[in-house]
Amino acid sequence: MGANTDKAPKKGFIKILAIVISKTIYTISLLLIFFFFILMGTGVGFYVYFHWGDSTLPPPSSNYTDSETSMIFDHEGAKLTRLHGAENRVSISLEDIPQCVIDAFIVAEDKRFFRHSGFDPVATIRAAIQNHQMGRIVEGGSTITQQLARRFFLSTEQSYERKFNEIIYAIRLEQNYKKKDLLEMYLNQIYFGNGAYGIEAAAQTYFNKSVDELGLPEAALLAAIPSSPNYINPWYNKEISMEKQNSVLRSMLSQEYIDWDEYNNAKESELYIAKPISEDSPHPYFLDYAIHHELVQTLKSLPDIETRTEAYQKIYEGGLRVYTTLDRDLQKHLECVLNRDEKYPETLNINMEKLKKHYQEHGYINPYSFPGDFIDEDNGISQPQSAAVIANPQNGHIRALGGGREYQEEDDQMLRYLSLRQPGSALKPLVVYAPAFEEGLLEPQSMVNDNPFTYQGWSPQNWDGRSWGYITAREALIHSRNIPAVRILKDLSPYTATSYASQMGINTFSDIDRQSLATALGGVSGVKAIDMAQAYSVLAQNGAKSSLHTIKRIEDNSGDILYDNEQNPEQVLSKSTATNINNILEETHRTFFNNRLHIDRPVAVKTGTSNYSRDAYLSAYTPNTVAIFWMGYDHKGMGKIEDGHEITANFMREILKESFATLPAKDFN
Repeated sequence: MGANTDKAPKKGFIKILAIVISKTIYTISLLLIFFFFILMGTGVGFYVYFHWGDSTLPPPSSNYTDSETSMIFDHEGAKLTRLHGAENRVSISLEDIPQCVIDAFIVAEDKRFFRHSGFDPVATIRAAIQNHQMGRIVEGGSTITQQLARRFFLSTEQSYERKFNEIIYAIRLEQNYKKKDLLEMYLNQIYFGNGAYGIEAAAQTYFNKSVDELGLPEAALLAAIPSSPNYINPWYNKEISMEKQNSVLRSMLSQEYIDWDEYNNAKESELYIAKPISEDSPHPYFLDYAIHHELVQTLKSLPDIETRTEAYQKIYEGGLRVYTTLDRDLQKHLECVLNRDEKYPETLNINMEKLKKHYQEHGYINPYSFPGDFIDEDNGISQPQSAAVIANPQNGHIRALGGGREYQEEDDQMLRYLSLRQPGSALKPLVVYAPAFEEGLLEPQSMVNDNPFTYQGWSPQNWDGRSWGYITAREALIHSRNIPAVRILKDLSPYTATSYASQMGINTFSDIDRQSLATALGGVSGVKAIDMAQAYSVLAQNGAKSSLHTIKRIEDNSGDILYDNEQNPEQVLSKSTATNINNILEETHRTFFNNRLHIDRPVAVKTGTSNYSRDAYLSAYTPNTVAIFWMGYDHKGMGKIEDGHEITANFMREILKESFATLPAKDFN
């Protein structure tokens, strides 16, 4: 017993001695860490002073030039979509950022930001001690300026050399920029997860609002995210995100950035987190043309952009603000109408790739097994298809574009309103009667010959198989007589006629079209629906041409105007010619077309059907609206559009009903 009693004090002494030694070692370790960072900071300071002196900051890497998100707006200035490359970023001035947002980031990222000179030994030592105690990295010691230095000049490599260079560059940044400039750069650079770079993109991504609309609760949440963007994610880890938000709020309270009332109100506020936004652009039939055709070409016309590659780089990285002519309500309505299967004569879901391969191997002749062997209910493209263009002829604004039904990106990049199709008799007013009136060859009451004739082996036929003898030019156009149109074109010459039509907007005539009398009947190599809208807009505006467009204005990321599409109408037809055509086509709607559109205002119309009924066209216009509608199969030999006049009228009636909803009724004269 006595021997065991003597050993007890000895064990206690050894335990106490071990604790003392352990604490001594720990204290020495902390002192060594403290002196290491003091010496490091002093060494860096001397190195910067003696090595660089007053030299300017070395040029930053390419990352210094921000890739910034571009925004697309509709005709009312409402945001439609955003376009960006790898980084979704919208730069913003520090003056536009609320103070509560700035305070939250100072507290969360760099409490001594306004007191250090780029490198903060106190924060670094505190972080080192905290990490040493926890046995893992729980706190970073990099200042805001160090984070900028790493972003601008260095890689993310973990090494002492990189850390040393980071501190050097941070000190130099502080010598070259004011604190507010550094803070602005930081808030525009930092990553918030889900593709959002910078505070403005983060505000829009998570709250669907601009940064100047943020309050204290949103500010605290955003300030918590950058430390671990993938983990602190309001979309997928909302509970964790709210905990981190509260941690920032507590720090703001303890450092007296906010008081108890502000803290409690912010903590109890119910945050609305916006749902993830699909990157798919809305209204693709409109935006595909606006972006990939008109915007690219417009940017290429600017002095500092020469190639399509440079134009696309500007679009996806240049932070542009692009204001379009899109009428969103009308576009939605148009898409809805064109997608209604019951309005089409039939719906065949055709595997177009399989059919295209057959055509390539056997010529453009449908196989005996068509359509049966080519039906694909799941992945086929609906046939027949359609296209529509709706524009305001007064200012040239394209209000809506329809390229068919069931948009499929891989198959619809051609856009059907840009496809070359035969317009049939819809071309007659543009290529026969308007040029003939303009040249003084005819007047509406002039007599024209509807008797059969043959020219160079070709005998044109009227649609009803009959001839009416001598009739007025007015009657010939109203009733769309073919024989008089060919006779007039022969006297006028196809070259002269197509020259007028080209001035009006038809720019796809081939050399054969410019020599052929079949051009009078729309038997051409093909025209685009969008060009037909341009040409008919000249008639709607009494002979004046305002170029149809989808881009109104382009601004850079500073709000400076790069391009402004101010129209200066050009008189390409006399007012008398346009007035005569308008008057005749208005009567066409009332009589020959039997008022099928049921429009409560004066409207002029012209129909067109190509050979074998492969294309059905309808042009309808008033002084403030031009609407062009086409229907057909994607490959001409796939089928016919029987009763095309009736089918196109059913579509046009619904399209114009919405188009006129916000437009006053106007007479042509």
